[in-house]
Amino acid sequence: MFNALDQDQMPHLIYISIAGVDNSTYPYYIAKKSVEDMILESCIRFSILRTTQFHKFVLNLIHGFLATGENNVVISNRIKFQSVAISEVAAKLISISEEEPAGLLPEFAGPQILFFEDMFSEFSSFQEQSELAHFTVTASEI
Repeated sequence: MFNALDQDQMPHLIYISIAGVDNSTYPYYIAKKSVEDMILESCIRFSILRTTQFHKFVLNLIHGFLATGENNVVISNRIKFQSVAISEVAAKLISISEEEPAGLLPEFAGPQILFFEDMFSEFSSFQEQSELAHFTVTASEI
C-alpha cells in the first residue's frame, strides 16, 4: 500500500507505537511491530515514535483492581512503569510533524520508573480514604 504512493507527493507518515514492542509476545504488540516493519520496508518518508504507557493506562489498572471487590491484590514484584502524560506525547508528535522524517526515533517515556505498588500508593494519597481504607497491593514472586 505504501509503495503505491506517488513519490513526488510522499507525505511524512508519523506512526505512534509502543516502547518495547519488539520484545513482546502480546498479540497487540506483535501487530504494532508488524505495522512498523511494513513502514520500515516501504519507500515512504516516516517517523516512528515509540512511547511508554500513558498515566491513564496505569490509573485504569488501579480502578480495575478496585472494582474486583477484593481487599488485597497480589501482583508480580517485577511490574513497573515509566508512564508518560498524554499531553507530553501530543507535544512531541506536534514537534515531529514540524521536522523532517527521522525514521525510528528514540523511545519517549515519562520521567520516573515506578513499581506498581508505589504508583498505587501515590494514587491512594489523592483519593478519599473510604474508597481505599481496606485495600492493599502486595508485590510477590509470581
